[in-house]
Amino acid sequence: MYRSIDPETYLSKIPPRKFVMIHSMNYTIILYENAEQTYAKAVEPKELHTVECTMHGHCKEMDAFIKTELEAMFS
Repeated sequence: MYRSIDPETYLSKIPPRKFVMIHSMNYTIILYENAEQTYAKAVEPKELHTVECTMHGHCKEMDAFIKTELEAMFS
């Protein structure tokens, strides 16, 4: 079960597409340090965006990053 939700399981399947993470500095379930470890294992191209919200899932602070990444993807 854990491997099915662990993003590191899928890192090798992402290239040559860009790996994008959006993670909160204040999220207490998955610590930012854990996100940094996953990000470090990803290969380029990659981008890590940080927000300050404390909830799980989407928060409005993510919207600008999502918009930017989707625009780049479809340009």
